[in-house]
Amino acid sequence: MNGNGIFRTMNISAAGLSVQRMKLDVIAENLANVETTKVADGGPYRRKTVSIEPVAEKRIPSLIGQGSFQEIFAERLGGRTASLAPSVLRPEGSIVEDEKTPFTLKYEPGHPDADEDGVVTLPNVNVVDEMVDMIIATRAYEANVTAIQSAKDMFMRALDI
Repeated sequence: MNGNGIFRTMNISAAGLSVQRMKLDVIAENLANVETTKVADGGPYRRKTVSIEPVAEKRIPSLIGQGSFQEIFAERLGGRTASLAPSVLRPEGSIVEDEKTPFTLKYEPGHPDADEDGVVTLPNVNVVDEMVDMIIATRAYEANVTAIQSAKDMFMRALDI
């Protein structure tokens, strides 16, 4: 593994940690608003989700097969370019509102947000779905922590050689 590999691995896992943390924050917000019938724009709370997209990291110079460190630095100081490693994808999340899931309608004539027929429009948040998503995000977070720890352990073992 070259010097960039260990840090690249940790950066990808750290990006995964960040995305899973974002998912857990959004799930907490959804659960907190499961009965919010009116938000600032007037309608009920709309469930939020995290959309995860792979994003290419900047290309990093590769040190594999390029000779000694002195030769590499001399080459770079001389203005020649080093070969580039292939791009690496890392996850990136963005928060989006769930437009597909319909709101829940409930007959509750005494509710202050009920319409003229006594029907209240409740958020499109399903507590069971949120709990399942929370377990999945927690497990993915733990997997990224394990990947970082494993990379760190490999790096420390390599220093022992």
